[in-house]
Amino acid sequence: MSNQNTPTPTLSMANTLVTCAGGDAAGEYRSGFLKALAYLGLNADDGAQLAESLTGRPFAACGPADLRPVLEQLHVIAQRLQAPQSARRRSCGD
Repeated sequence: MSNQNTPTPTLSMANTLVTCAGGDAAGEYRSGFLKALAYLGLNADDGAQLAESLTGRPFAACGPADLRPVLEQLHVIAQRLQAPQSARRRSCGD
């Protein structure tokens, strides 16, 4: 029989880095951060290491204020990488 009050981590990374138990907003944000990075092909460990490198803090201690700038930086990088592809598509159709 399962207990509905038992917290379930969404991404555990060996149950140490991301825990979304009991409405932990920072943990939920870390989980979402790692899910977003998965779209870029990064696994959870690489995503956590990237965040630690860019924030200078342990990933388990990072909250939205720490991770939001990382996401913004990655968004800018993705836009810059996409821009040359868009330009190539336009020039091929000339």
